[in-house]
Amino acid sequence: HEQAGVTVHLDTTVTSVTNGEGSYRAELSNGDTVMFNLIIVGIGIKPNLDAFADGDLRTDNGIVTDEYGRTSIDNVYAAGDVANFYHPHYESYMRLESWKHAQSHGITVGKNIAGESTAYNEIPWMWSEQYDYNLQLSGIASGYDSCIKRGDSPEEGIVYFYLRGNRIIGACGVSVGPKIGRDVRVAGMLAKTSQEVDPDVLSDTDQKLQSLLSK
Repeated sequence: HEQAGVTVHLDTTVTSVTNGEGSYRAELSNGDTVMFNLIIVGIGIKPNLDAFADGDLRTDNGIVTDEYGRTSIDNVYAAGDVANFYHPHYESYMRLESWKHAQSHGITVGKNIAGESTAYNEIPWMWSEQYDYNLQLSGIASGYDSCIKRGDSPEEGIVYFYLRGNRIIGACGVSVGPKIGRDVRVAGMLAKTSQEVDPDVLSDTDQKLQSLLSK
């Protein structure tokens, strides 16, 4: 970001913002003043649960659901960013904020509302582009035992695989352009099947990760 001309202010907070003639003035806690013409607030989101505060709906960092999207009230379902859902693959509750999850979760829960009985077991996947760089993440990397690196530079692509034992639980990577996409997707497939993998294959860029899927 700094190479692209972005100034990053660390170890400080915004204490006030005033609107001038066509521009804004921000005062920082370290005494600095910053002038700019556009404000984008990126502080994350918090589920709005006020409407359910006095009801029987169970909430905890979102509306708590099982793997089918069912809440603590019969015939009431929740999906997407607001749902703190049980993930059977990771055996834990989680709330995710990405369009891909909201889309996939909504489809599964919608089918269950219509009479199906399908557990939501998708491996999380998300991406972002920062200038020329493509970043991707698959799975949940918390609680890993080891981390295997594949690739040495963003130009060729760098992927980190997070393992518990010899099983992938998550992966993330960065590259110039979408070079890492295939490896991150394969990592998600390997995470979903929970099959054991050879760490040497993960780190060796001369070996294709797809070879692990058939073993």
